[in-house]
Formats: sequence, C-alpha cells, structure tokens
Amino acid sequence: MPLHLPTDRMTLGLAEPLSGGRGPVPDLQVLLRDTAAVAKHAEDSGATALWFRDVPLLVDEFRDAGQILDPFTHMAYLAAHTSSIGLATASTVLTLRHPIHVAKQAASVDQLSGGRVALGVATGDRPEEFPAFKRRRADRADDFRHAVGYVRALWRPGTPRTTANRWGGVDMGIEMLPKPVGGSPIPLYVTGHCGQTPEWIAEHGDGWMYYGQDLDTTAKLVRGWRDNVARACGTDDGGVDVVKPYITTLTLDLLPDPDAEPKPLRYGFRAGRAFLLRYLERLAGLGVDHVILGLRASRRPVPDVLDELGEHVFPVYPR
Repeated sequence: MPLHLPTDRMTLGLAEPLSGGRGPVPDLQVLLRDTAAVAKHAEDSGATALWFRDVPLLVDEFRDAGQILDPFTHMAYLAAHTSSIGLATASTVLTLRHPIHVAKQAASVDQLSGGRVALGVATGDRPEEFPAFKRRRADRADDFRHAVGYVRALWRPGTPRTTANRWGGVDMGIEMLPKPVGGSPIPLYVTGHCGQTPEWIAEHGDGWMYYGQDLDTTAKLVRGWRDNVARACGTDDGGVDVVKPYITTLTLDLLPDPDAEPKPLRYGFRAGRAFLLRYLERLAGLGVDHVILGLRASRRPVPDVLDELGEHVFPVYPR
C-alpha cells in the first residue's frame, strides 16, 4: 500500500538532500557519493519518510536547487537501497508536469519500492519557471485542480474515462500503467493553499502540508484543518469521523550540547536535544501528525545527527 501517514500519533520524516553540503546548491559529487548510504542510515535510525523537493530549474532570485536530482529518479534510486522508509515528494509541482507523467512516474516508483510512495502536491511559486514551460502562472490554480482529478482517474483500476480538461482526457481503450501497489491510490498531500478554498483542499486532498509556524499559529491551522475536514468529509462508512493528516516542516540545527537553548532559524531553530523533544511534544499535543525535519542548516555531520535522533528522538515517534 502507498504511504499513508497515521493520524493517531505523530511521526517524523527528513527532508532531502541529507548529503551534499549546507549551501543552496548541493555538491552533486558528494550527494552522488553519499545519498544511498545516508538514506539507509536514516531508515535504520527510525525516520518514517524521506521527502524530495521538485525544483526543475535553478532561479537566480531563489538560489535553491532542492536536491538537484529529479525527485522521481532520486526516489527510484533510493528505493533500491532501502526497504521500509517512505518516499515522498514535498512537493510535486503539478502545474509544470503533465498529469499522465506524474501518475506514471509515481506509480512506477511505488511499484519499485513495494508501496512506499506519497506525493506532496503544489502549484509552484517561481514566476520565472512558468514561461520556461510555456505555462501561464495566472492559470496555475485551475491547472492544479484539473491535474489532481486527472491523476486520480489514471490511478483507478481498469480503463478510466475522464472528462476532458485543460490537460486532455482519456477514454475507453486507453489505460495508464502501472497502477499503484494494491490498487490503492497514492496519497496526495496538498501543500499550502494552491489557489483553492480550504473546503476544496479538505475534500480533495489526503492531507495538508504547511510550512512551520510559531506554536500559536500552528494550533489555529490544525484546528481549522480538522474543522474543514469534518465539514467536507463527515464520517466514513463505519460512522467514524474522517481525519486527514496535518504535516509541517521544521528547520533544525541539532547542537551537540543536549541542553543548549534555542536560537531561531527560518522555519525552525538551532538547539539541543532537550529543547527539540519539548518542542515536538508541544506539536504532538496540538494535533500535528507529521513533521519533516530539514537538516540543511546542520553544522554537525548529518550522520552524527541521525545517530542522536535515532537514539533519543525517533523512538519517541516511531513509524
């Protein structure tokens, strides 16, 4: 079965790249040398998932290349070097990829990994990328909405019939293969607002992903998400309230002194283990379901950080 994050407890993932240095553009040779070993280390340490960004072009204004490698290719490579850790995108830019390609690539990696894939999905936010793909940035909300419906239809068993939209459409006699493992659709976790209403996201997304915020803001976002899902989805066939995961990010520079006090970083902090554990406990108490830890700001070797997380943190939030 594809990667469905639990909602009865909080879990922890890691943002790629975990190797390649700290700068906005990873050292590709270091990444290629270390990525398989570090991914296996993350799996052995107890992380629930690895999250791969979709950054098609390096834009001068942003100076951020993600993990450089195409996310689906990178995921497929690491699927062969791991056995249990989830492989997810954060996030696939649906407005710049054709839905047929997204559906086929994601299902292919899901099959190669034995059913470990989830997709964060987004509209993209870099104005320079849209003309490069001959897309209109002004159309991205509609493009996104239509792409979600198209991808889901292509994953359904058998030959789907879709209503033609701005991406195209398929009819009898045309089928996208392979399907995801077990015939279960791959989860689509909507990232940010994507130009949609909260009600649309709650109904059509399998979860919601939002950048890390202060605790008060996070509490409001989680409450709003739960309320929106309750209104949009009600209860399942067994009469149980539908709950969909709330996912957030946390930039982390884990200091060697476990009692070091926190200093702020964008979307996170630099601190020792004791503060990290207290902070995660607060997030869990607010109802956050999954936290993606980003270690790009780490001044310690990532393997050392993974060892500490594996001994003291991941066991508290097991996958």
